[in-house]
Amino acid sequence: PVIAFVNNYTPAMGQHRPELQGLEFLDKLTRSAKATLFKYKRLLWERFIGRKYIKEIDAVIATSPIVRKIYSSFGYLEEKLGLMPDWVDVSELHQKVAGGEKREDDTHYLLYAGRLLYDKGADILVRALPEVLKKHKVILTIIGEGPQKKYIQNLIQEYGLEKNIRLLDWMPHQELIKYYKQAHLLVHPCRWSEPFGLVVLEMIALGKPVITTKNTGSRWI
Repeated sequence: PVIAFVNNYTPAMGQHRPELQGLEFLDKLTRSAKATLFKYKRLLWERFIGRKYIKEIDAVIATSPIVRKIYSSFGYLEEKLGLMPDWVDVSELHQKVAGGEKREDDTHYLLYAGRLLYDKGADILVRALPEVLKKHKVILTIIGEGPQKKYIQNLIQEYGLEKNIRLLDWMPHQELIKYYKQAHLLVHPCRWSEPFGLVVLEMIALGKPVITTKNTGSRWI
């Protein structure tokens, strides 16, 4: 049998949006036009050529209900669509890590870990933080790389949040676990239909609460 495991979306499904924040008007227009053209080229290919390959697949295993729903709406047969979530190595998460002790002062330590993309929504978190700071002492750590990094750096300066937000480069998994353990809460503020979200599963495995958005695989977790 031919089995496909899907944990993301094809370009023709229209889930990924171009990175436009921080660009001048003409640059936004050009990038948006290119992204739209690429999407419809892929749509034509997938609808009229790729369909015959879909028929050869005996089963499609989706990583979350939202992935299964979107593939079904795109034309994959419902009876062929199964569900099997991703998994994590719990033993690695529970190993002792230097500096991984939970902080016990009266400050709330929040964490965002992931790609810095418009779809991922780290900028939403930065914009929301001033309201949170009116009632709570908060330190937010953002860990990641991506096209939005410079834009987020500028937002932090614009809102005067240099003392409340640490923006760190992506790091090896073992070092990342240290920040998981230090945090009180993970925030996963996606704009798009996030297929799953391993960082969410890892934080839950550590017994940490998670705030995420609707219509995502991470909410299902």
